[in-house]
Amino acid sequence: MLIGIFHLLMLLMQIPQQIHTLFSIILTTCFPANPKDLWGKYKDYMSEDILHRMRRINSNPNIQFTSNICSEALILIEDVCLTIANKSLTELGMIAPNRYSNGIFDCDIQRETPFDVNELQTFVRIICRNWY
Repeated sequence: MLIGIFHLLMLLMQIPQQIHTLFSIILTTCFPANPKDLWGKYKDYMSEDILHRMRRINSNPNIQFTSNICSEALILIEDVCLTIANKSLTELGMIAPNRYSNGIFDCDIQRETPFDVNELQTFVRIICRNWY
């Protein structure tokens, strides 16, 4: 019955962010018997916004769903679950997202390392030479 209600709401709610939030609310308050099955059935709908963003960023309309795209959707869902109930997806019977395979962390690393590696190596060599 819960899956039928979820399917009906999925049809009515076309904004993926709302779908992420709805799924998070269902996980944290309704405790479905088979949350992995529910994810498996609707993961494409819940990952659609990420797929479209990837197609737009890469100027490639042929990009298909990948495990990284689905993992990014799981990260968004888990963030809402953590906010609502302070529970990770694994605590709610779901699979854990692979946070380290996604570009989310790459952006942070790139922001924190805006230097020229060759220039830094030259600097270190000069400094080390002066010490010895």
